[in-house]
Amino acid sequence: MSIGAGTKEYTVASIMERLYVQVLTPPDSQFAQAWLGVDVNDPEQTTILISNFTIPEDEALLRQGSILELGQELVRVVSWDAQTGVATVVRHIYGTPASTHVTPTLINLNPPYTRASVFEAVADNIIQLYPSLSTTDNELLSSTSAQVFSISDPLAVEVLTITPGDFTSTVELSGTIVDFHPMTGGRSLLTDVASGSVWLRYRRRMGKATAESDLLTELGLDERWMMIVMVGAAADLLVGRDVPAAQTEWVKSVLEAENIRVGSRMSIAGGLRQYHGMLLKAAMKEMKAEYRPIIHMRTVV
Repeated sequence: MSIGAGTKEYTVASIMERLYVQVLTPPDSQFAQAWLGVDVNDPEQTTILISNFTIPEDEALLRQGSILELGQELVRVVSWDAQTGVATVVRHIYGTPASTHVTPTLINLNPPYTRASVFEAVADNIIQLYPSLSTTDNELLSSTSAQVFSISDPLAVEVLTITPGDFTSTVELSGTIVDFHPMTGGRSLLTDVASGSVWLRYRRRMGKATAESDLLTELGLDERWMMIVMVGAAADLLVGRDVPAAQTEWVKSVLEAENIRVGSRMSIAGGLRQYHGMLLKAAMKEMKAEYRPIIHMRTVV
């Protein structure tokens, strides 16, 4: 999926690709890559055909014990036959998912930031946005039984307004969202309406990403908050690492463009945290203005 011009829907992969380009992979610090020669159709297959390296000299880096990355799966090289281009490997190490792989696929050799770890960092930072940030949605609900309404959205957490579904009245009703109710078998709205239908406007939390193809909107994430997630994930990935000098200078230039001064390698993660806090604070201010709660004025009789 393209993340450039013409993009209509952003996914978890969109954030990951921007993270690689803007923070994790400086232009002059590319890791070794090669092409998968033949499809790997069996998740337990232990031989992989490697065609040609993007830089021929990088082939000398491939040896017993090397780590290869195909998608999110990591494999460890047991032996390498340079004549046939066949690597014998141990599949899905470090708990990464075993899967099939089709050509053309780029294989990363000893990647400094594995795709699996980047995915988890992005997924964690999406979840952590709530309750600081949240989106809202509306749903027309029909009663399952007296005063119990089933909610289809698993991310619904807080009632904002409830109004009669037939629009015959603007009277607001009260209610509570619960995670489970035996009458519906899932997430439900409990309200003071005996039966019929109601319009529910509610606040959504963030969902857990399970695949790179997950849409940000389906995870409860406003696409304007992509940078917050990306910067938070970068800080998580860089903290505690001995960051190479080339990457240090690259990240420093990114931060200094936002008027955040970074004096040493050890402050890289701290600078990213500061930038993350600035972005989060601005987004919270914008969210409060956009989702301003309804204020009811009492009438004195």
